[in-house]
Amino acid sequence: MLVDRLADIEVDGARLRAGGGAQLARVVRAALDAGFAGVECLGGIPSTLGGALAMNAGAYGQEIVDVLSWAEVVEEDGTLRRLERWEVHGGYRWSVLGKGRVVTSAELSLRAEDPEVLTARVHQVREKRRGVLPPEPSAGRRLPQPAGDFAGRLLELAGCKGLSSGGRK
Repeated sequence: MLVDRLADIEVDGARLRAGGGAQLARVVRAALDAGFAGVECLGGIPSTLGGALAMNAGAYGQEIVDVLSWAEVVEEDGTLRRLERWEVHGGYRWSVLGKGRVVTSAELSLRAEDPEVLTARVHQVREKRRGVLPPEPSAGRRLPQPAGDFAGRLLELAGCKGLSSGGRK
C-alpha cells in the first residue's frame, strides 16, 4: 500500500531511508535506537520527514539537509525525480524541496556515536527545550530571523512582548 511505504523507515548501516510521510519523531528514534547521530536534536519538532526536509527543520546547530544523501520528489508537473544532496540548497527554514515539490522518500547519512554520549545529548536537548518553550499552546516561530539578529529581540524592543490576538494571551 502506498501510504504504508510513505511512512516506512529502514536503517542500513549509517544510512537511514524513510518515506516522506514518516513522522520525524519516529525517524529520530530509529536513528537513536541504531546508535547513529545527526538528527538527535530534531526529535521535538512536530513534522513528517518530507515536511522537515521542505522547511529544512533544525534545532541547536543541526539542520536536516546537513545529513541528507538524496530525496525522491514529485515535481509540480507530476514527474518523479531523485535529487542528490548537492542539488538541494537551503537555509534557515527553507529548502528547494519545499518549492512546489512533494518529498516521497529520502536517505539520511548519519554517523556512529557512543550510545551513552548520544543519550546524554538527547537528554540535554530535552531539558534545554523545556526551559525555552512556552507551556501554553503556541503556533511556534512564525517570523523570519533578520540577518545578524533575532525577531524575538526586535519584538521586545518594540514593546510587543506579550501582545496577543484573538482573545488568547
